[in-house]
Amino acid sequence: MKKIITLFIIIALVISAIPTETVNSKSKLKAYRDKAKRIEINNGFDAVDSADCVDEYWNHKGTVFVERLIGKVIDDNGNGKVLNTAEITEYDYINYSTCKANKGDIIVTYCLYNPESNGEDDIIARWDYIIVHKAK
Repeated sequence: MKKIITLFIIIALVISAIPTETVNSKSKLKAYRDKAKRIEINNGFDAVDSADCVDEYWNHKGTVFVERLIGKVIDDNGNGKVLNTAEITEYDYINYSTCKANKGDIIVTYCLYNPESNGEDDIIARWDYIIVHKAK
């Protein structure tokens, strides 16, 4: 009986040590994705979630490619972190200094890439929408 109680105590301690942000981050990201998909950018293009478009970065020449990024403003200077990347940390930075966002806001960004090049940063149009305002 002591072994079972000890085991339950150890499990409880391990679970309580896990940050809730980690436990809930996948469900939060799913909710953000669902909210982002409801936003119309009124240009007739289907957007591809950032996590699903790694190949398009390198091979979009000749096609219209719109990427959907979901990010969080991380400071008062407009620096942000993309939340829906494909586990590639080189692509998790985004800047929100040109939109009226505050630290902690969640933003969906649509990027239209130049169909005449394969440049990974050759964005010809960008739309930012705040989907979650951080409570003050």
